[in-house]
Amino acid sequence: MRHGRRAAALFDRMPSRSTVSWNGMLSGYLVSGRFHLALRLFATMPRRDAISWNTMIHGRVLHRDLASARRLFDKMPEQDTVSWNTMISAYASGGVVDLARDMFDRTPKKDAVSWNGLLAAYFGNDRLEAARHGRHKSNFQWEPVSWNAMIAGYVQRKRMAEARQLFDRMPERDVVSSNTTISGYARNGVIAEARIFFDASPYKDVFTWTAMVSGYAENGMLWEARRVFNNMPERNSVSWNAMIAAYVQCRRMEEAEELFNSVPCRNDNSWNTVIMGYALAGMIEQAHEIFDTIPQRYSVSWAAMIAGYSQGGFGEEALQLLIEMGRLEDAEALIREMPFEPDPTMWGSLFGASRIHRNAKLGERAAERIFEMEPDNAGIGIGYEMKKAGYVSATEMVWHDVEEEEKEHLLKYHSEKLAIAFGILNVSPGRPIRVIKNLRDCQSGGNARQHHNSISFGKLKVSIDIRAFYMQKLPNSMQISKGRILDDIILDKELVITMYLSVVG
Repeated sequence: MRHGRRAAALFDRMPSRSTVSWNGMLSGYLVSGRFHLALRLFATMPRRDAISWNTMIHGRVLHRDLASARRLFDKMPEQDTVSWNTMISAYASGGVVDLARDMFDRTPKKDAVSWNGLLAAYFGNDRLEAARHGRHKSNFQWEPVSWNAMIAGYVQRKRMAEARQLFDRMPERDVVSSNTTISGYARNGVIAEARIFFDASPYKDVFTWTAMVSGYAENGMLWEARRVFNNMPERNSVSWNAMIAAYVQCRRMEEAEELFNSVPCRNDNSWNTVIMGYALAGMIEQAHEIFDTIPQRYSVSWAAMIAGYSQGGFGEEALQLLIEMGRLEDAEALIREMPFEPDPTMWGSLFGASRIHRNAKLGERAAERIFEMEPDNAGIGIGYEMKKAGYVSATEMVWHDVEEEEKEHLLKYHSEKLAIAFGILNVSPGRPIRVIKNLRDCQSGGNARQHHNSISFGKLKVSIDIRAFYMQKLPNSMQISKGRILDDIILDKELVITMYLSVVG
């Protein structure tokens, strides 16, 4: 329920409520996953009808809570056909074939939905013979949808002979049964039989033609796929995407992009197919160019780009995309699952992202891996030790019109931090450091001073305007590699010009 609070407030203000109103609110709670509120509402309903009970049962089935669904079903004053069919389908999707069959046998008035639920249970658990035996034993007059379910079950198990026999015995065929059989032949490599069936079939729609395009493409017959595509009387987004996918599958990316640019009705699959194709072909720049032109990037587009990078052997690029999305746990999993040893740069990217997203535990794990590979990496070391001591960059004190990630970047090169770090590296233990700067003090600098002192040595005297801060000597807790920390921290030497640093004896 997209506007759940508003709907609930409106419902509460209603002077009188019908059963339809109660059921609507009930459905909204269940669809949005708020079962506790739905249960509370259900308990307070003045009158419940079959729809109320079935809505509650269906809500639990959607969340795969079959035990709760069954308890509700058993408590119903009177079950209707919808109730029985819901439970049959629930057990079928849950793989509990025996309970699905028991529920089917007890159903007083079976219909096509009842049979399809049972067939789904059988086919989903490789019990084709039981499904066929049940069909022969039953006196029920099957509708085309039940026949099509049987044909689809045989096609999925690559048993095309039985699928064709069922098709030939169907009293009433339709375009769905025709498309299922054609797709079955094509996907199982019997493309010649698929073509014969296609030419002889009186039932053709855009999906029939698309099935042939995909069939030829899957069997490496790109020229035939394009010929069928060109002869299509009408095309939809599925057929366009099927032809693009055919070119991608054959690594013909120039033709794929040319066709992509001609698509009158692009959707997410259009973009994602081309992105994946370029990435898998190792053409990362082109993949990213297409990715950058997507009008609105949904999670599936990001996933396509990440999958393309990963499968194409571009682990670092996939990692950066995951970090950009804020999916740090997935980024860490990607690093650990890489077929090659990740370098310190990858762990460093994750370490930096952990600061931005304030994920201390992840930062610690990343830092530990960096230390294992680069024991002398003092740049990461100081940040890690300061983070353990409790320092967090005060990004809320930076300009409010700067993005959060940029704030962290700016604070990293804060003039006072640079001055203190520079002083630590260039004075002997026990000597004080005085930092004078012409910029105003801020919280981040103050936080950093405290933690620099806790991991360093000596006495620091920092003067900003008329304010002074004195920090007492604390023991050194880590070794510092001077050359390395200068490379890591003082990257922008123009910043150093803006401050005055003196080391006093």
